[in-house]
Amino acid sequence: MTEPASRLPTSDTEVPPSTPSATSPEWHRLSTPFALRLLGGVTVSAVAGFTLGVSQGGRMAGLRFRAENAHRQPHTTPGWYLYHKSKNYHVVYGGIIEGIKMSGRCALWAGTFFTVEEAVDHLRGRKDFVSSVIAGLGCAGAFSAWSKFGCLRSSVESGDVDDVC
Repeated sequence: MTEPASRLPTSDTEVPPSTPSATSPEWHRLSTPFALRLLGGVTVSAVAGFTLGVSQGGRMAGLRFRAENAHRQPHTTPGWYLYHKSKNYHVVYGGIIEGIKMSGRCALWAGTFFTVEEAVDHLRGRKDFVSSVIAGLGCAGAFSAWSKFGCLRSSVESGDVDDVC
């Protein structure tokens, strides 16, 4: 099979460029453009966040319901039926609400990671693991600052540091 005329060199001295352009498929991570990779990453992290949120939120809502209704437990079989039915409604509602919240949080942080990674790639002019490391450390630092984690918080709480100040 012959190459198309547009791909053939015009002279014997012409050398194809060694660095891929920003629009060529070699420039994309996972051979996908940034917009598609961002959409896929955010979607996967949102689904994972929703699943984790439903699990955690449902468990916490069930425990909250038991704590709030411990003083008035039913004494009859129909009473227990209605108690568990009501508890299940609270568990489902609490799980869905927490799932939506966790889904949003995970999607936000995943989107931030992919955006920072792409920005670092463009600033450096190449795509390699260093951009991913910089984006990961930047997002981890931003999450720690957002969550008000101090630099020495885990060390002090675990007792590894004797004198901080």
